[in-house]
Amino acid sequence: RRAFRSLAADASRVPLIVALLAVIAAVACAVEDIGVVVGVSGALLGAAIVYCFPPLIYGRARGASTPQAVYGLIPLGAFLG
Repeated sequence: RRAFRSLAADASRVPLIVALLAVIAAVACAVEDIGVVVGVSGALLGAAIVYCFPPLIYGRARGASTPQAVYGLIPLGAFLG
């Protein structure tokens, strides 16, 4: 019965998955040089790894005692990315 519950939960994500695949396919058809796409995605993910993920991991590890100033790095990472 658990398998059916997980399938029902995944069915609610179908529109999101189809939309993401449509966007990816449109970008793939429109872009002639994949280097640009790889460069932009690498820059964005690199900024997220350096600035956004460490405060999130630290906050999750500390729990409720996490200083709110730690979460100030997340908008910085979004801005720099």
